[in-house]
Amino acid sequence: MTQQSSSPAVSVVVPLFNEEESIGILQSELRAALKDLDYETIFVDDGSIDRTVERIEPKTNVRIIRFEKNTGQSAAIYAGLKAARECVSALIPFKGMHRFIPALVKGAGYRLVEIPVNHRPRRFGQSKYGLGNRAFRATVDMFGVRWLLSRRLDHKIREENE
Repeated sequence: MTQQSSSPAVSVVVPLFNEEESIGILQSELRAALKDLDYETIFVDDGSIDRTVERIEPKTNVRIIRFEKNTGQSAAIYAGLKAARECVSALIPFKGMHRFIPALVKGAGYRLVEIPVNHRPRRFGQSKYGLGNRAFRATVDMFGVRWLLSRRLDHKIREENE
């Protein structure tokens, strides 16, 4: 893992699980798309059992976090965000959290900025995230997050000189 001395303007968090065939293309395309920005890429290997990590090209603006075993997309994204910036304190780690990161961060008072991206179809492998029971779980989680945000403490500490 390579650490930078100062925080970049943009941190890209990429969860990975068994992506050895795709990682070189992804890294090259990220480099081309972000070439004019001060950025870092944080790859979070979610317990891959192939050669994903060995295929990541080491650079000064690349960090790698490795999980001992496959833990899931939310855990990988949370670990990457913890390594990247201060808004992670707005997050409560739970399975499915990745769906609600914008709502949780905005609910904590941070400003959100959207950056358009160019999605591409996979050239190798397959998505590790199937449909399964996701719609039901996401709906239940959505009500839980809504309840959580409605219960957020809102206070400010008064300075002694005021």
